[in-house]
Amino acid sequence: MLAQNAFELTARCVRNAADGHANVCGAPGAVAAVLSGGLGDETGKIQKALETENHAERIGGLAGDLYGTYTPSATRIESFYGCPYRHFVRYGVRAAQAREYNIDRLDVGRFAHDVLDMAAKQVQDTGWDHVDEAALRKAVQESAVQAAESDPRYRLNAHNKAVLDAVTDEIVLAAEMIRQQSKKGALRPAKTEYEFRLDAPAVMGKVDRIDTAEEGGRRYFGIVDYKTGASDFDINRMAEGLDLQLIIYVIAVRALMGDNYAFAGANYMRIFSALREQGEPLEPLFKMRGIAGVPAEDARRLFGEDDKGGLFSVAARYKKDGNYDSASQQRSYTEEELDILAGWAVRLIGQARTRIEDGETAISPTEDGKHGLACVNCEFGDVCAFEAGMDEPRPIENEGKEARVAQMRAVLEAADETN
Repeated sequence: MLAQNAFELTARCVRNAADGHANVCGAPGAVAAVLSGGLGDETGKIQKALETENHAERIGGLAGDLYGTYTPSATRIESFYGCPYRHFVRYGVRAAQAREYNIDRLDVGRFAHDVLDMAAKQVQDTGWDHVDEAALRKAVQESAVQAAESDPRYRLNAHNKAVLDAVTDEIVLAAEMIRQQSKKGALRPAKTEYEFRLDAPAVMGKVDRIDTAEEGGRRYFGIVDYKTGASDFDINRMAEGLDLQLIIYVIAVRALMGDNYAFAGANYMRIFSALREQGEPLEPLFKMRGIAGVPAEDARRLFGEDDKGGLFSVAARYKKDGNYDSASQQRSYTEEELDILAGWAVRLIGQARTRIEDGETAISPTEDGKHGLACVNCEFGDVCAFEAGMDEPRPIENEGKEARVAQMRAVLEAADETN
């Protein structure tokens, strides 16, 4: 057995023993290889693993002083469910990485959102479906100049200016896609940067865009959240407290629009086109992903159609009989199903708040087959010392839409009976 393999197997055995697991080691040969001295000073790490308990204590009554009075955002709730310890360090201790002189992805995202919001206000009177391409480009470029003046760091050096110039070119493409979507379908941008603060559930946030339409004697609303990277709704993650953002936005905008508007859909729109070949059509690159609240027949009018048997604006397809195909059905929710998702989100928000105020700080990151381990993009990995393969993550099972909705319904109905 290779010495390094023996060391890794032995470390895993020791960690399991320290955590109190039965059948702690199935590799006695590995243990013998390490303890025989084949790795020299590395054996000290085995002893350290045996003596270390990698867990965080509850902070109990300190939570009130640490967190104070707050209304959480969707991002904060998702952070807690992703890993309570990460939430504690970020929002309790308020640890943060030092910002550099060069702008980073957070700056780029804020700049892109600001430019789109400013440009939308410029073309609102003309209408996205009537503004011409040249006028829209001009509106975006003028908005980029205005946004760049809002933060001195944007103009600090040539690197930052070059980055924002490239970002502006991407936003021009995204804005052109919004224009095409507005011409193809009935939904039009009606409101941008809608800020909300709800009492029940206690949550706050900002919706990037609300679209509206009047079609077939009915009024509809849609929700769009801009992302600089690829994003999609995942009901398995939503059920475990992640991917709550779109559902929280649905709750907020439902309250705003009232019963006169039906829910059409809530989607993420990637506003950067990634790598695009010269002359390549924009539509496939900017298709939105999320959930639909209307049958395929209505969706075709609201979101428009492409020439390949799919919707123009969103990643959904329909069959020859006019209904969604099997994959798109996983994105489609009836009003009753949407009520269940909303009720589940309310429940999770309340439970998160209770656990936070009780001082929970467990080192318990999630892991699923699609997104991997929550630690991958965590800036506090060196603090918690969580080790993949040694420490156990909290798995998210892939159970599918029908199973997840049924589980939520059963729990919510049982809670109603108890109350």
